[in-house]
Amino acid sequence: MQSLLAFLFLLVIGAAVLPTVRSRRARRRQLADLAMRSGWTYTPSDPWDLPGEIEGLWLGAWGHDRRCRDVFSVPAQTGSLWLAVLHRQMSSGRHRRTECFALAVARLHNVFGGIALLPHEQMFVPADPFARYRPVTALEGIDLSGRQAWAERPSGECHVLSFLAAMMSSLPPDAGLEVRGQWAVVYWPLARPATPQDFMDLEAAGRRLLDLPGPAADAAGGSARVR
Repeated sequence: MQSLLAFLFLLVIGAAVLPTVRSRRARRRQLADLAMRSGWTYTPSDPWDLPGEIEGLWLGAWGHDRRCRDVFSVPAQTGSLWLAVLHRQMSSGRHRRTECFALAVARLHNVFGGIALLPHEQMFVPADPFARYRPVTALEGIDLSGRQAWAERPSGECHVLSFLAAMMSSLPPDAGLEVRGQWAVVYWPLARPATPQDFMDLEAAGRRLLDLPGPAADAAGGSARVR
């Protein structure tokens, strides 16, 4: 009798788990097909440790158990580009919640000061390691309504600020853009599994990050006015 109960218990567990396993396999096949069609490299895990690379950015500085899944390495003429889904655990007292983001990570050819363009409702605290960030309230010719902008060198990299602010108009309203050193990210929250279209949208945004104008653009003169 006990053997029969144990067998029935295992049967029930298997029936519950099998659809999840099949769904994951189907999803991985779908993403592998996307990579093959696009000329990308797909890995279900993250051999590049992308959360470790973006720890110096606001997105990568918060949360526990940060990890990337469904990672694509995208060929680029200059710099490097990865697309992924970032998972992190956020704690508030005894409560924990998991946050997921569609994420493009670019390693740039040039080096930049810290810049963060975030949704207006997102909290940003200019404390270490972001103590040198200053709020940017206005960019000449750019609408920042609904967004907050922070930069370490607002006047010295106003072309980069203008470039990123113009990018925001084509992104979801809850998207974020950050640059610091040789690393840049664009991301937005996900309340569902990422689709192939999400990764295609990330690729388009990530390639624009690779086109960021270098610091020489401001040194050459003709800087936009920043406040």
